[in-house]
Amino acid sequence: MKALGKLAGQTAIYGISSVVARLLNYLLVPYYTRIMPQAEYGVITDIYALIPFLLIVLTMGMESGYFRFAAKAANDDEKRKVFATTWGAVGLAATIFFVAVMLFRPQVAELTGYTDTPSYIWIVGLIVFFDVVNAIPFARLREQGRAMKYVVVRLLSVVINLVLCVWLYNWLPESWSVYESSVDAGYAFIANLVASAVTFVMLLPSCDGIMPRIDKKLLRKILLYSLPLLISGIAGTANEYIDRQMIKYLMPAGEAMAALGVYGAVGKIGVVMLMFTQMYRLAAEPF
Repeated sequence: MKALGKLAGQTAIYGISSVVARLLNYLLVPYYTRIMPQAEYGVITDIYALIPFLLIVLTMGMESGYFRFAAKAANDDEKRKVFATTWGAVGLAATIFFVAVMLFRPQVAELTGYTDTPSYIWIVGLIVFFDVVNAIPFARLREQGRAMKYVVVRLLSVVINLVLCVWLYNWLPESWSVYESSVDAGYAFIANLVASAVTFVMLLPSCDGIMPRIDKKLLRKILLYSLPLLISGIAGTANEYIDRQMIKYLMPAGEAMAALGVYGAVGKIGVVMLMFTQMYRLAAEPF
């Protein structure tokens, strides 16, 4: 009964925060669609459909693996070793990914169709790096039942992103401009990058001084548990986001990004429907 009470309480905390965070993020949709051409919002829709694939692959199901092996740990030292190993593994994967992105940036830009704006590649690469590195510290907060800390960090990240977006598009001094157009989608990615980096800084104190350090024997066990979850995660993410890539590559080149922008904005209407499953999953998964 005590566990059920704790589950119910954390579901409420995660649920309320998830609703607030998603609503705050949703406020950017009418804002973006008011100030941006359809094709520019199509760029945002496209990039934010690619990021979930990268996060699933690079985290390798380690969040669930961390929950599993932390729950089985006999003492606090073993839990710390599980955290250090899982964090080290995803950190290494994130670092290799970012280095590869920087080394092959022209090829990646050509593959994704952003040869005219190559800065998108390294900015999004850094966003993915920080989001992957942040995944295990966030999982640790959930495993420890520190729901309020988790919620505060998440909400602050969303607020920083929201405020910075509005500032960049409305009040950025002309001398500071990075892109030729004041409504370039790149400013949205810059705001996201800053929010992700600040989130990393906010999470560091909750790591209790533990440094990423891979125990190879433990990592093999965790990977055996986590990799099947990676496969199912890729399938689920593809089911949710592959439609954006289909629009981008199957429609005529001159129309695709505008159509993708309209499609992405309309699809955001379903954001409220996703809140209910998200709020329960966040609380229930550690159990």
